[in-house]
Amino acid sequence: MKPVQMRDSGGKTLAFAGFSLEPRRRRLTGPDGAEIPLQPRVFDLLMLFLARPGELLAKTEIMAAIWPDTTVEENNLNQAVSALRRTLGDSTAQPRLIATVPKRGYQFIAPVEPVENTPRFALPRRAARIATGIAAGAALAAAAGLALWTALPGGPAPAPAIDETLAGRAETASEAAYDHYLLGNAYLAQSGVPMLHAAVEQFRKAVDIDPGYGAAWAAMARAADGLEVEEPQFADQHHAMQREAVARAAETAPDEWETTAVRARLLMRERRWEDAARILQEANAKGAPSPVEAAEIEGVFLMHTGRPSEALALFRAGRRADPLSFTMSARLAWAMELTGNREGALAEYAHAQTLPGDETAWAFQHLVRLLESGDRRAVESYLRNYPYSEDGTAAVMHQLSEVWRSPSDALAVLWVAHDSGQVRGPHRLDALALLAAHYGYNELALQMLREEFFARNGGSTAHLWNPAMRTLRRTEGFKTLVRDLGFAQYWRETGDWPDFCQPVDESDFTCR
Repeated sequence: MKPVQMRDSGGKTLAFAGFSLEPRRRRLTGPDGAEIPLQPRVFDLLMLFLARPGELLAKTEIMAAIWPDTTVEENNLNQAVSALRRTLGDSTAQPRLIATVPKRGYQFIAPVEPVENTPRFALPRRAARIATGIAAGAALAAAAGLALWTALPGGPAPAPAIDETLAGRAETASEAAYDHYLLGNAYLAQSGVPMLHAAVEQFRKAVDIDPGYGAAWAAMARAADGLEVEEPQFADQHHAMQREAVARAAETAPDEWETTAVRARLLMRERRWEDAARILQEANAKGAPSPVEAAEIEGVFLMHTGRPSEALALFRAGRRADPLSFTMSARLAWAMELTGNREGALAEYAHAQTLPGDETAWAFQHLVRLLESGDRRAVESYLRNYPYSEDGTAAVMHQLSEVWRSPSDALAVLWVAHDSGQVRGPHRLDALALLAAHYGYNELALQMLREEFFARNGGSTAHLWNPAMRTLRRTEGFKTLVRDLGFAQYWRETGDWPDFCQPVDESDFTCR
C-alpha cells in the first residue's frame, strides 16, 4: 500500500482539536497523550484530511489516494470515514471535524496547526508496567525523553532512546537492550503482522545484548503468540519461538507476573488447562497481582474455561483500575453478556465505544449481542456504521446489512464467507460461528469452530459460552468438541466445572 502523499509539514506534528498526528511516525495521540491505534487505511484517510484542511475532497479523489492500486466501492470509503469519526469522537449530525457534503464528498472543518516536534516518545501502558514491574499505568506518566531515531515500517520514525529519569531499568544494566525493549513494545502496541515481526526483531536484539533480560523474553513470547494466530501457515515456527521465549523468561525472571502471564498463555494455547490453573494459583500464593494484571490473565482464563461468573469481579476491578481502557471495558461487557446481564453489557459496550481502541476484534460479538437483544433498529444502525477493516469483515457486514432479517439469506452469506476465506485474522471464524449459531445453523457453527480451533490454532473458546450458543451446547457435537479441546478432562480432574456444564456420571456430562 502506498502512503498518502501529504504536503510537506516541515517534519512537524499536526495538531487539531486536542489530537496530535506525527506523519513520519504514523502516530496519532489523543488529548490525554495516549496513543490511538488506527487501521492503516483509516490513518491514511486522516493524513489526507489534515494535509488539506478546509478543502472539499471529492469521494473519487479520496478513494484514488487511499486505494491507489485497488478498485473499491464507495461503501469502503463510507466505512473508513465512520471508523475515523468514531475514533475521534465526531458525529455526522453535529460534526466538529469531518463534514459530509451531500453527493460530493467530505471536508475537514477543524483548524490544523503544525507544531514543533519534541524528542519524546509516549511509552505504551503495557510497556511501562512491564518495564517497572508495578501496577498497570503507574509508569505511564513517567515515560519521556526519548530521542534515538530509526525507521518504522512504512516510513521514517523515531525509536525510543533512554531517558536517565525513566524508571524501570532494574532488569537490565544495558541502555541499548532497554532501548530495543521499549521500541519492541511500541510495535507490539500496534496491530498487524508487520508490527508483530518488527516487535520480535527488537526483542531479539534486546536479549542478544542481555540474555538475562526477562522482561524482553516475556514480551517476545507475547509477540510470538500473536504471530501464531495471525500466520497459521507458520504456526509451528511461531509456537517454537513462543516456547523458547517463555522458557527463558521463566529462567531469568521467574517471579515476575508477566512471566506468569506468558506461561499461562502458552499453556492455554496448548490446551493444558490444569497446568495453566496451577501456575496462576502458585503466582497468587506468592503475591496478589494488580487488578489489571488479574483481569488480563486470570479473568481471560476463567472466560475461556466457562466461568464468567468468577471473571466478572476481576473485570470490574480491572475497569476501576484502568477506566480509560477500551479493552477492559469491552471485556467487562463480555462477562456481563455471558452471565445473563445483556442490558448491562449493552450499556458497558456503549461506554467502551467512547474510548480509543480497535473495535474490530469485538465487532461480530457485539453484532450477535444486538441480534440476541431483538433490537432491530440497533442492529441496522450498527451494520450501517460497522468499523472499517481490511480483512473482509467489513464486506461480510455490508452483505449482512441487506439480508440479516432472513435466516436463509444470512446463511448464504456465512457459507460464502467461510468457503472463500474472505474473513481472516485472529478470532474471525469462531466469531462467524456465533452468527451461525444465532440463526440456528449448528452444523456450520461447529464446522467453523473446529476449523478455527484446530486447523488454524486460533480462536477464543470463550465464544462457546455465548448465549447464542445455548442450543448448540445441548448437542452431542458440542460435547465432542469440548472433549477434543481438553475441557471435559480438566473439569472432571479439578472439579472446576463451568457455569454451563455439569457432570452426569463418571463418563458423561450435560451442558445448557
